[in-house]
Amino acid sequence: MIKTIDIHTKSIVAVGDLHGNFDDIGYFIKSYNFTDTAIIFCGDIGMGFCKPEHYKTVFNKISRIINKCNVHLIFLRGNHDNPLYFDGNFMPKSKCIHFVKDYTVINFYKMDDTDKINEPYSVLAVGGGLSIDRTRRIRHTKEVARKYMRYHNGVNLEMAYKECPQCYWSNEMPVYDEASLNEIKDNGINIRVICTHTSPDFTYPFTKEGIRGWLLEDDKLEEDLNKERQVMTNLYEKVIADGHPLEIWCYGHYHIHNTEIIDNVKFYLLDMDRNGVMDFVEIYRNDNEINENIIP
Repeated sequence: MIKTIDIHTKSIVAVGDLHGNFDDIGYFIKSYNFTDTAIIFCGDIGMGFCKPEHYKTVFNKISRIINKCNVHLIFLRGNHDNPLYFDGNFMPKSKCIHFVKDYTVINFYKMDDTDKINEPYSVLAVGGGLSIDRTRRIRHTKEVARKYMRYHNGVNLEMAYKECPQCYWSNEMPVYDEASLNEIKDNGINIRVICTHTSPDFTYPFTKEGIRGWLLEDDKLEEDLNKERQVMTNLYEKVIADGHPLEIWCYGHYHIHNTEIIDNVKFYLLDMDRNGVMDFVEIYRNDNEINENIIP
């Protein structure tokens, strides 16, 4: 069954790669005076490089800020995230922090629509991406695991991998799940926004210039990059074929900002967090208030 989350909010904001800069979340919220707002982080959160206890401490601290402002944080996985954190079970007691599974539908309702009478503004979240530097990350993880074995008697390589810090996860790629898309259609859900980490192959960037060094180092990289983008293209084509009123697609991954309109759909490529400054776009507002801190 597809996973759905219902949230009452005034506005929805999409943000680019966080890359572990968790302290910037509170600063971001305070800087723009966000209240009654949902913030969707489009992958590469930075989950999995430390022990789970570290992240629980970090997000318990953040909870004090967002609960006060009624801000919901929605995280989908990137290629620099351990997928295990995105099974829907991390921070289960938090009402405002959501680490979502792929193909989760977030239904947004107006603040005063407590009985959910009106049709929600539905967003589909699909995580995953490919690390162009995966050869270096795999090599580094092996070195750390072997070092772990030297200092822990009776530990084999498989056990060492589980215990030592990770920086690469073999199941990082996005997955095309037609069954979930069929279920979304059959349940009468109308998808208006898609948030992903990577993007369809007809969107920016269009070339692989600038990663030639990684392509030379990794014989399968170009083929797998094409597969990664094709998954997103298949997703787009299915959503359009199913008649969803798609308006916006937000993604990160490429560490640059770009905006384009293709077949009446706005594609927002969001840059990464740079020195505490987050690239973001407000994709929906369901009241007449104007947040003067947000520049259109």
